[in-house]
Amino acid sequence: MGAVLALVGCSGSKTERMMVKGCTDGGSSKKTCQCAVDKMGERYDLKNLDEFAESRGGIPLQTLQADFAKALIECVEKHGR
Repeated sequence: MGAVLALVGCSGSKTERMMVKGCTDGGSSKKTCQCAVDKMGERYDLKNLDEFAESRGGIPLQTLQADFAKALIECVEKHGR
């Protein structure tokens, strides 16, 4: 997930593109990764990386990683890998 929060690649805000790119680089499909990022966007402000870091209000990276992993699992169940 650290890589998910630190790369670049598809639609939406720069942060969303970075997260999708990191996820697809990890082996999941673009559709599944976009689904997971969309789920994260329901919970967190993903407008850009700086705002995202500020808006998470001290939320530990481990919490974000766990939230993304949970979202990804839900999306894999829905769309496949």
